[in-house]
Amino acid sequence: MAIKEKYPPLPALAGDQLVYDSACSRMIFAEYMNLFAFKEYCLRLEELGYIKRSYRECRDNLFCTYTGDTHMVYVYYTEYDSTVRVVCTSIDDYNSLQMLDSSTGDGEITLTQLDIGYKKQNGSPSFSGMSYAIRLSNGGFIMIDGGYNPQGETEADNLYNWLRSQTGGERIVISAWIITHLHYDHTFTFIDFIERYRDKVEIKALIHNYPTLEYWKSMERTDLCEPWHPNCYEKYERAVREHIDPSRIIVPHNGQVLTVGDAKIEILHTNEDLYPKPLNKFNDSSNIFRIELAGHSLMFSGDAQVDATRDCVSMYGEHLKSDFVQVSHHGSRKSASVEWYKAVGADVIMYPMGFTGARTSEKGTPANVYLLLKSKYREVYFGGDGAVQFKLPYKYGSSVRFSTYGQ
Repeated sequence: MAIKEKYPPLPALAGDQLVYDSACSRMIFAEYMNLFAFKEYCLRLEELGYIKRSYRECRDNLFCTYTGDTHMVYVYYTEYDSTVRVVCTSIDDYNSLQMLDSSTGDGEITLTQLDIGYKKQNGSPSFSGMSYAIRLSNGGFIMIDGGYNPQGETEADNLYNWLRSQTGGERIVISAWIITHLHYDHTFTFIDFIERYRDKVEIKALIHNYPTLEYWKSMERTDLCEPWHPNCYEKYERAVREHIDPSRIIVPHNGQVLTVGDAKIEILHTNEDLYPKPLNKFNDSSNIFRIELAGHSLMFSGDAQVDATRDCVSMYGEHLKSDFVQVSHHGSRKSASVEWYKAVGADVIMYPMGFTGARTSEKGTPANVYLLLKSKYREVYFGGDGAVQFKLPYKYGSSVRFSTYGQ
C-alpha cells in the first residue's frame, strides 16, 4: 500500500497499517512494531533516495527526518505502544524549519502570562482564554495562543499596545507564534491581531498542527455547534490564508526540537499521536510542548485533557520534569490527568483562569486538588489576578504584576 493523491508513493509498513490525514499532513501508522521495523523502514527510504536530515533518541523513542525532491518524511517509533508513525508533508515544511530565527542578543529574557480576556462575571474574577508571551534576548517574542473574550473586549488592541511598550516603541518582531489548538478562547485575539496589525508587526513563523474540519465534525459530540465556539475553525484558516506567508508556517511533530532565538521548543504531543483512538474531545488535539530557556523549562499543554496527557506521560515519563507549568484547560473540571502534573513536578504553576474559578473547580477536580493542596509547588499565579511577568533566569518571589488594561 502506498500513499496516493498529493503525497508521493512511500514504502508500506510491515503488518496492518492505517492512514490518518490531519489538516497539515498525512500519516501512515502501524502497531505491534519494534526498533528493527523502524530501522528497516528508514533504510528503505534511503534506498529510494531520501536524504537523512536528523536523528534523535529520547527515552527509547526514535525520531528521524528525511527529505526528497518534493516532500519531507518524518518517521518515529514510540516504545510504550510499539508503534511506528510515518508523517509525509511538503518539502516546504522542511524549508520553513530552516528559516526559524535562531539569533540571540543581550536583551532581557522574560515570560509573561497575559490577562488578555480578563473580565468580571457577577462580581467574581474570571479569565476567558489563554495568552503567553516570551521576550527573547534578541528582542523578538514567542507568542503562545491568543485568547479572546466574545463579549466584545479589545484584546488585540491591548496586546499590540503592550508589545509596543515592551519594545520601547520599536517595530514588534514575533519570532514565532505557537497555536495549541483552534478553540476561540485560544485563537480569536490572534485572528483579530493579524487582521488589524499585520502590516505593523513582523511575524517570522506560525507554528500549528491540527485535525481536519471533517474529523472534528465526525466526533460523537462535536463542540463546533456550541455557542462559545462559533466558526472558530473557518475563521482561523481564513485569517491565516489571508495574512500569513505560507513559507512561514511550520507544522510540528512529536519529537522535533525547534530553535527560536535562545529557546529550544521540544514537541511532545500533537493530534497525530492520538490516532487511531477517537478524538473524544477536541481539546486533546492540543499541541503539547516544552520550552528550554535561560536555564529553565516551561511546559505548555493548551487545553489537553486526560487522554493526551496520559499518553504523553506513558511516552516520556520523568523526562517531562519542568520548572514552570501552564495548567491545562484553564484548570477546569475537564483538565489534564493527575499523573501529568506529578510527572511535570513544577515549582511555578500558572493558571490561565481566575482564582475563584480554580477554587470552585478544586472541589470536583482531582488535578486541582493535587496541584493546590498536595503538590510541592513554590508559587502559583491566577490569570484573574492580572498579568504576571517573570524575568529569566527567575529568582523566586521576584515576579511583577500588572494589567494590559491599565487597571
